[in-house]
Amino acid sequence: MRYEELHDVLYEMLCCIDDICQAEEIPYMLGGGTLLGAVREHDFIPWDDDIDLCIWKKDYPRFRAAMQKGLPSHLHLIEPVDLFPAFYDYIPRIIDDRYFCHPPTEEDEFYGNKLNHISADIFIVEHGAYSLPGVHLLAFQQKVLYGLSMGHRFSSSQAKHPGLISEIQAKVLTFVGKHIPLDKIFRLYEKICCQYENSNGKYCIIINDLPSFMGLPYEQKWFTGITKFPLRSRLFPVQSGYHEKLTLQYGDYSIPVHDDHIFKKHISPR
Repeated sequence: MRYEELHDVLYEMLCCIDDICQAEEIPYMLGGGTLLGAVREHDFIPWDDDIDLCIWKKDYPRFRAAMQKGLPSHLHLIEPVDLFPAFYDYIPRIIDDRYFCHPPTEEDEFYGNKLNHISADIFIVEHGAYSLPGVHLLAFQQKVLYGLSMGHRFSSSQAKHPGLISEIQAKVLTFVGKHIPLDKIFRLYEKICCQYENSNGKYCIIINDLPSFMGLPYEQKWFTGITKFPLRSRLFPVQSGYHEKLTLQYGDYSIPVHDDHIFKKHISPR
């Protein structure tokens, strides 16, 4: 599948999700590379191969129910618990089962081949710490729990998640995590990530962020309003603080990079 074809599939998926959210009045926002594409390109980034969305945790239960009820038969919401007793990450995904990313591997089979599909990743936003030291402490706790979870992954290699922690620390956490039931780690992870859920501090947290982004000081005010940007022929919701968020994540995002390898790759279109 060429990138042009892939982006057509992603756009169809994004429009379907947007239709359901509008019908059910569920707020969500574009995130990550999809947000960057909408703001800078008014389209997908040329080498992007998935969709990134953000949603507040309080809205996620309604989002889950709406997707389970309203998605067409080829789209499915896959949550991390659906992979138990295996662990991949903490990200719910909407997958398109019509397309494999690549011929199934041993790792794909380990996960029931549920992740080997074109997908939309759902990143969940929650209230966070009151201060920068609190942000850093929370990120440290996240990374420790993430490292323990890696003990239940097909491969404990950190190559796909740079910046987790040092290699020695990661190996120790992975070893210890193998001996802790995954459901127990998940409960503790949610407790840690949601410890500020009833607060109204300066910062917020993306509770299922990738380790390389954990600890970024996202401000709550960036996520409390919605504006819209065009992606192709349709307007989609983005957080009011999109400029601040993109600058924090990517620096001067207005200038396209020449090295697409700095972005996480999921598939290699031909």
